[in-house]
Amino acid sequence: MSILRLYTDAAGETHIEEHEPSLAVYMASRVHPPHEQSEPQAVTRLVFFHFRPGTAGEWHTAPRRQYLILQSGDLEINPSEGAARILRPGDIVLIEDTTGKGHLTRTTGPDGARGVFVHLAEEPA
Repeated sequence: MSILRLYTDAAGETHIEEHEPSLAVYMASRVHPPHEQSEPQAVTRLVFFHFRPGTAGEWHTAPRRQYLILQSGDLEINPSEGAARILRPGDIVLIEDTTGKGHLTRTTGPDGARGVFVHLAEEPA
């Protein structure tokens, strides 16, 4: 399972990288063979979204750490450094660029884009 990670470096530039979540066999599983899963992550909210066709945002940072799970349509994310990425249905992005220059987002298909934002709980200081 590959997840894209959108993050800010020390110079304030936003980058995209591929990230593989760490999975381990879940021994309490009641399916055979046991499945693999990641460590739980605390979340605060789940929000469904629909970006209409032709949606194009200005440069912005994320309002919080969150996952974007794209269910339908195509969505382009353009970091301040590096190449833009086109997201397709099923793609998952961990969005962590809450500071710095941020990124651009726009729909690229005729149907816009639909999906889910999963807001992550604040990490302890």
